[in-house]
Amino acid sequence: MNVQEDDMVSGDPEHVALRIDGVLTNKTAGGNCTHPTYMVNPQYHLRVHNTGTSTSTSIDKRNKTQVILTAQGTRDISLNVTAVWSQGERISELSQKEMVAHSGPYTYGHARVGAHLAPGDYTVVLSAFELDQTGKFTLKVESPSPFEIEAIPQEGAGMYVKTVRGEWDLTTAVGGPSQTRYHRNPVYEVTIPCASEFGYVSLHPKLKSTSFTFLQRPSPTPRSRSRRIHQPLPLPSSSTNLQGCIASSGPYSDALSGVDIPKRSISPGKYYLVPSTVPRDAILCFRLPSYSFLPILLSLQVRSSC
Repeated sequence: MNVQEDDMVSGDPEHVALRIDGVLTNKTAGGNCTHPTYMVNPQYHLRVHNTGTSTSTSIDKRNKTQVILTAQGTRDISLNVTAVWSQGERISELSQKEMVAHSGPYTYGHARVGAHLAPGDYTVVLSAFELDQTGKFTLKVESPSPFEIEAIPQEGAGMYVKTVRGEWDLTTAVGGPSQTRYHRNPVYEVTIPCASEFGYVSLHPKLKSTSFTFLQRPSPTPRSRSRRIHQPLPLPSSSTNLQGCIASSGPYSDALSGVDIPKRSISPGKYYLVPSTVPRDAILCFRLPSYSFLPILLSLQVRSSC
């Protein structure tokens, strides 16, 4: 990311401006917020500092300060820039409740928004309307108060990536843990060679929603619009239980971006990853990327028809 100080055309000596140069590529152009890939768009951690002693008229009585975000690109790219409350982390979906600034409808070559923001942390998302709109852009940030801005790494940046694709069909779309046939869901064996952080296991259904589970494998003896998805179980047998559950993506969700298990430390060994959907009989394709600091083995377990 190339960040440069910029001169303010307003001529106000108290104003600070930074310009960021970037590129929307096939890997970072996630489209508008109706796409499940919205999360891959360029995102930035903006930290607005306390403005206590400044006398600028751009700072109101509640200690908020004006921040202006301006995105520019080529005339064939329709742009939008949005800021949301956060802890500076990458966001997967837009929430109206958390949104603090939005440039409005996508416009070709230019997007601009100004808002009075309280000191704190925000995530700024720059997006093009369509997935195939790629090219160079600049993002300019202006404020009378001190601020910092830095790029937020993509999901799994710097880690080994292993992606598998699968589907729930008439025999494997059997619902959640409360269903007697839960063990018939797709089950993936994960081999962790040594202690490592196993990060960001994500379940992305091709159509609608999801959720899943990460289970300790038992030692040998002496995971319509209302459809939701879930993943957590040991190599499931007919006795369906979550006794060996190590991590889960949480409640079933119909989020466009899918569901995920956050990064965590995992001991060496063999585990099972079980994706499942609610309600059952949801015939869907899914993509299951996993990220780790060391190479892992991940394979689909094939069972007999019993």
